[in-house]
Amino acid sequence: MFVLLGKGDPPKAQGVRRSIMKQITPEEMQDLVMKTLRKRRDTGLRNAIANALLESANPFQPGEKQRVSRNASVLLLLAGSMIAAFVYFSFLV
Repeated sequence: MFVLLGKGDPPKAQGVRRSIMKQITPEEMQDLVMKTLRKRRDTGLRNAIANALLESANPFQPGEKQRVSRNASVLLLLAGSMIAAFVYFSFLV
């Protein structure tokens, strides 16, 4: 795999200028991708879970806390009810 390092016109198919090209290994490419992803704060599992459970943030009121979304509330209520019914009928009756 080759990465373009210099400025100017992209290399032509037959006349590739070797001075601006550097061959990189898959490990170097993985390190480059991981460094780029770590710099971005808007990606990741934590943000995906937060986006699923919380309502969208209001960009005009950045200090306001996000509320739990209606879908997440219903899901948590149903899961809690099922667990409570399981415990009640398994151990208390």
